[in-house]
Amino acid sequence: MMHKQKLWTLTILLALLALTAAACSNAQPAQNTTAQDTVQTEAKTETQTETQTEAKTADAAQPESEEADAAQAESDKADAAAAEPGDAEEPVVLTVVTHETEVLDAAFWHEVIDAVLADMDANIKVEWSSTADRDNYARQLAATDQFPDIPFAVTVADFAEAGLLTPFDQEYLDENFILPNASKINGKAWAPPVGAQLIPLVFYNKAIFEKVGVEVPTTWDEFMAVSQALLDAGYVPQQMCAAEPWCASFPGVGLVSQNVFGDDPEWMLKRKAGEVHFSDPEFVAAMQKLADMVEAGYIDGPAALGTDFATANQAFYDGEVPMYMQGSWFIAYPPEDMGFEMGAFVLPRDDGKIIPSIYVGGGTRVSAVSEHPKELMMFAKEFEKNMTAMHMFVQSDAMFPMLKNKTIEDYNVDLPDLFYDYYNNVVANDDVEKVAAFTWANNDLDPIPGWKDEFYASIQNILLGADVEAEMARLDQVWDDLSAKQGE
Repeated sequence: MMHKQKLWTLTILLALLALTAAACSNAQPAQNTTAQDTVQTEAKTETQTETQTEAKTADAAQPESEEADAAQAESDKADAAAAEPGDAEEPVVLTVVTHETEVLDAAFWHEVIDAVLADMDANIKVEWSSTADRDNYARQLAATDQFPDIPFAVTVADFAEAGLLTPFDQEYLDENFILPNASKINGKAWAPPVGAQLIPLVFYNKAIFEKVGVEVPTTWDEFMAVSQALLDAGYVPQQMCAAEPWCASFPGVGLVSQNVFGDDPEWMLKRKAGEVHFSDPEFVAAMQKLADMVEAGYIDGPAALGTDFATANQAFYDGEVPMYMQGSWFIAYPPEDMGFEMGAFVLPRDDGKIIPSIYVGGGTRVSAVSEHPKELMMFAKEFEKNMTAMHMFVQSDAMFPMLKNKTIEDYNVDLPDLFYDYYNNVVANDDVEKVAAFTWANNDLDPIPGWKDEFYASIQNILLGADVEAEMARLDQVWDDLSAKQGE
């Protein structure tokens, strides 16, 4: 029993020794694994720390980056808007048709329009074209639904009657112009009364007058005597530019204005009422004076019909012409080196009374069929009171200014003495009797729409020797036909 017990105890001890040996034999590998794990753990820790630090750094920078991205996005949007015109606000485009002359040329119109736009707080663009015959061109455009927003200086009566023009409001007229009601038709101002012209004046070459020994005539008989003396000296006394109907008009305009309107300033109103006629003695007598000039050789009718405005002007500048009927705008036309002094006088009457004929108005007409009525009226109103534009018109076209609360010095112009003489002594002098310029009145004293062109045609016919009484009878018939048609 005792032996067995010792044996069992020995067995247990051996087992314990075996286990201890096994444990000892496995101890080193266990330590190596722990070292590798330590290196790996340190490496992982460093890597994780770097990664976490970078992540934190990135997270910290994220708000700044988002702000930069937002700013870039806004910049991109702005660039896209600029690059895509459809997304930006387009300017309102207004169309303007003007007339060009040797002084009111393309450069003039560009400068005037740019000056007006520069003083406006509006997104407006102007596209303009020019023509020699603005009335007929405007009619052609109207017939094809292309009537311009501003048909500059077209005949008011013709286009207002057709419903193509919009009037200016009374508040604007009263606030800005000396004679706010001077250019009204049927109580409405279709053109602002911003300036005046005397139509016509007889311009003359002072050197030729002195050479021939004649003086400025004060009666019709004296005028005819001066013309005869000039003819005898080898000159054609009177230059005309009758190739263009408007330019052919001046002798007839002057003769009717000074003689018919001079005796009865309301004669045209009576014609509209049917109380007087063009075939009446006073009207025929006035127009007969033109026929007498042609018959006497004081006007070369066929030559006049072959001469346009620019050619006639040049002939005067060259010193070839003793007398030349034109509007007062011609004061500004001659070049400084013309070589002689120019004078001017009003076409005289039989009784010696001097009665200048005047036009008051402005060039701007406002379309009633514009797609941009608000912007159009804004531009038109600014155009007629803009002092840069007005300076240019006074300086280049000798327009007598009619803006309220302005003196001639305010326009900063440098013109011949002739301009200041007529401005101070005639236009701005209320004591001087003046009448409306026939067919140029720009108010109720203008003829009915369509008739003016026929009158100009009669002047051209008389230059070729047509009978005056027959032409005046024709004009009565034309008037009656037009009246009947317009009354339908």
